[in-house]
This record gives sequence, structure tokens and C-alpha cells, in this order.
Amino acid sequence: MTSSIGLDIGGAHLKACLIRSDTLLKLSKVDLFKTPIWESQNTLISSLKEIERKWCIEEDIQINITMTAEMTDCFRDRREGVQKILSIIKNTFSSKKLKIYSTNGLKDFNITFKNYKEIGSSNWHATADTLSKIERNCFLIDIGSTTTDIIPIQFGKILSPTSSTDFSRLQKGELVYLGVCRTSLGSIRRQLLFRSKMTNIMRENFASTADLFRLTKQLNPKHDLYPTFDGQNKTRLATRQRLARIIGLDTHDVTVEELNALAQQIKQVFVSEIIENLKKVRFQYNMSSRTPIIITGSGKFLAIEIQNQLKCQTKIYSDLFSNRIKIPRSKVDDVDSCATAFSLAISTYL
Repeated sequence: MTSSIGLDIGGAHLKACLIRSDTLLKLSKVDLFKTPIWESQNTLISSLKEIERKWCIEEDIQINITMTAEMTDCFRDRREGVQKILSIIKNTFSSKKLKIYSTNGLKDFNITFKNYKEIGSSNWHATADTLSKIERNCFLIDIGSTTTDIIPIQFGKILSPTSSTDFSRLQKGELVYLGVCRTSLGSIRRQLLFRSKMTNIMRENFASTADLFRLTKQLNPKHDLYPTFDGQNKTRLATRQRLARIIGLDTHDVTVEELNALAQQIKQVFVSEIIENLKKVRFQYNMSSRTPIIITGSGKFLAIEIQNQLKCQTKIYSDLFSNRIKIPRSKVDDVDSCATAFSLAISTYL
């Protein structure tokens, strides 16, 4: 039996996946850990140690790693972030077979730090690279807790340059800082229509997209790991109170129906921004409007809205692997929320 682990180390979450191979590939473990590295690097260390302790990892296991945590503002710059994170990994898994993902593929772990730019923030490329081996022409849209990635794939090749950075991808529309959990609702739009009038939004951290998608009953509670902005609970009543605050009201000032309508309006703005950026990427690479879209991430529940607006074929990332690996039904959502970790783990067998 052989085994492979994929680790996607973000600033807010660690995503991990373990795949074992005997006569068939089987998803053994996939999990999401809350790791606010800006508060303490020990959150990452303790989660990695928990994986090593509980997952029964063999000495010769292959561990493939990518990261975005290097941009966390507890580090002086990205170079220092890459150095610190690689050091943490090496200290935790010192005797294991380690590979680090760069935009030029998996590299030996002794890669020099002068290559930090191709190592940092390359998780989007890892997911797309695995997808490109089974879906030759498509857009990958990965809607995560914090960001959305839009990646063009044509003839089995990722069209985004390997030299892409967060800055260049933000300019091109391939990186959108919009996610289904951690985005402040006050940042999404300057005004919203309420009681027939365009109303300015309070640009405070009163409510998050986790509140929004909790109200629409679409967010999986397993992916809703962070505290609310006001430190209160996540009941529907408390969530409505946070939403009401962004327009200067309290829950006793508005009806449930009004707040539900406001939530639907904000969701439409959210989806429209993703579609606007997709069209920008599609134009830059001269790709057809009929190009299929593959959706993954903890926000994959938005696939229907995106499909209805674009009128093109839309597939879910995890569904594409159903004939390649045994995935327990209870773990399908986790595969999509941890798509990069899954991609790194299964890449060993593709």
C-alpha cells in the first residue's frame, strides 16, 4: 500500500488530505483546521502535529505541500513567510518524503529561498494543474472562505503564466478577494437598495459573508470556523442583527422578510462580481463563452446561480474524480472545500 498527503497551508486555514492506494485509490482523510497564523504560528504547528499523531502516517509517505500563509501580516515580507513556514513543516515532518509545490511543479524540499516567489501563493496553480490532466478545456472557479480564483485551462495547459503573482492576478481578474466566510459585507458594495431607496452601507466589520450564507442556509457549518465580528453566537436571530447593522438598523426595526431580501440582494452582488471577473479573464485569453466551468471550494453551492446567469455547462470539481477514487459520500463537500490539498494528494497517482 502507498499513501500520499496533500497540505494546503493558508493564513486562516490548514487543509489536509490523505489518499491511500492498494488495488484502488481511496480517500482516507480530508479535513479543515482553523489556523489563524497572524495570531500565533503555534496554531499551524499544533494542527500539523495533530495530523501526524492521529492520521497514522507511515515513514515513507509522500507529503506534497503548498502555501498562501506567507502573506500573513505577522511576517515582515513574503520571503520571511516562506522561510518560516518551510521551517515549521521540516521540524514537524523531518523524516518524511517532502515535496513543495511551485508554479513549475513539485520540487524537492531543499529548494533554495531565492525561489520563494514561485513557492508562495501557488495553491491555485496546484489545483488547476491536477484538473488540467482530466479536463482539457475549462475555467476553474475556486470559491473559498476568503478569496475566489478564476483559472483558464486550454488544451490541457494552464494559460496563466507560471510567473503570476497575487498582484498580477488581481489586475487580470484571476484573483478576487471575495469569499463565502471571511469577507466583510461592508466591503462588497457602496450602496444597497432598501425600502425602495439606494442606501449607503456602513463600512464597518459588522457582518461577514458567513452571516450572509448562514441566512441563505447555504453555508456548511463545518466550514464556518471563525468567530462572528461581534463575538456573539451564530443563531439566525444573532445573524440577522449583524446584517441589520450594515444599514444602521436593529432587528426590531426590520422584518425577517426585509432582511432575507437584503441577503438575497447581497448574494446577487457577490455572484455578479465573480461573473464579471470571469468575463474579464475569458476576454483576455480569447476563450469561448461556451467553455465549461468547473466549480469547487466551500462556496461551490453558488454553482447553480453562476450556471443560470452564464447559460454554460457547469460541473463540480469533486464529481470529476468519482470514477478514479472512492470518496465517501459524507466527504464530498470536504473534498471541494479542501480541493487544493486533495489535488496535491491525488497528483501522486495521476
